[in-house]
Amino acid sequence: MDLGSILIGVAFMAICISPFLITYINNTKKSKNILLSLKNLANENQCQITKYECSGNISIGMDEIRNKLFFVKQSDNEAIFREIDLKQVRVCLANIVTRSVKGSSGVISLVELNFLNHSKQPDFTIELYNEQQNTITNGEPLLSKKWSEIINNKIKQLI
Repeated sequence: MDLGSILIGVAFMAICISPFLITYINNTKKSKNILLSLKNLANENQCQITKYECSGNISIGMDEIRNKLFFVKQSDNEAIFREIDLKQVRVCLANIVTRSVKGSSGVISLVELNFLNHSKQPDFTIELYNEQQNTITNGEPLLSKKWSEIINNKIKQLI
């Protein structure tokens, strides 16, 4: 092989790999920024994140000592910050809504965590995924199931 062929091959590989590398770098920066927002939210409430998870444009974390849950969802035009006192929550339910599509078993249209509070407090919901805002899921269904289980286990410890 001559030097010209090698240089063309290396240049072609660099062109093919660069979009993936740029996407990876951008996603890493985005995840770090969302995690930083989550930790800042916890610090503002005199808490420290001991367990967390980031997925796409959302981050969820818990202060297991103070029994608080924190949630951050960032999009291009807005950011949603939520602090939840787990002492006020009776149960947390993962809600995954699907819609029928011809020739398919179903398409996920909405993923939420529903918090049912003790009788005096109103119930509320955290939206993890909505097909109106995102075109594809990024692990939100698994995240909702995992965190509803984590939250419910923590609530059981508080009783």
